[in-house]
Amino acid sequence: MIKAQFMQWWDGLITDPECCVIIMGATNRPKDVDRAILRRMPATFHVGLPSPPQRVSILRQILQTENLYDDVDCYHISKLTEGFSGSDLRELCRVAAVARVSETSEADSCLRPIRQADLLFAFNKLRETKFHCGESQSFALD
Repeated sequence: MIKAQFMQWWDGLITDPECCVIIMGATNRPKDVDRAILRRMPATFHVGLPSPPQRVSILRQILQTENLYDDVDCYHISKLTEGFSGSDLRELCRVAAVARVSETSEADSCLRPIRQADLLFAFNKLRETKFHCGESQSFALD
C-alpha cells in the first residue's frame, strides 16, 4: 500500500509542470529494485567499487579521528580489501575499534590505540561474512 501511494505521488510529480523536484536513488543491490521504480528513473549509471588508492583514502578518512598505533598500514589493508565498498571499509574500522574494547579492563581509564592486528582481525571477520553471503558478485545495470 505504501509503495503504491508513493508511486502515485511520484507520477504526480512527473506530470506537474510547476514541480521542480529531483529524485535520486542509490543501491548496492540493483537487482532488488522494483521495475516500476526503475521505469520512473530517467537514467541509471554504475558507480564502481573503490580502487586500492581510493580505499587508502577512505580508510584514512574513517580513521582520522581514531588513536592509531604506528603499525597501522592503510596501504596493506587496501590491498586486502579488493571488492569492499566504502560502507564495508567503515564496518571494518568499526569492528577493529570494538575489538580493542574486549582487551580493555574496567581499571583502564581509556582505550588503547587501534593496531594493525585489530584491522586484520576485522578484515578476516568481515571477509567470512561478505563472501559467505555471496556479496562478492556484482550485477550490471540495464
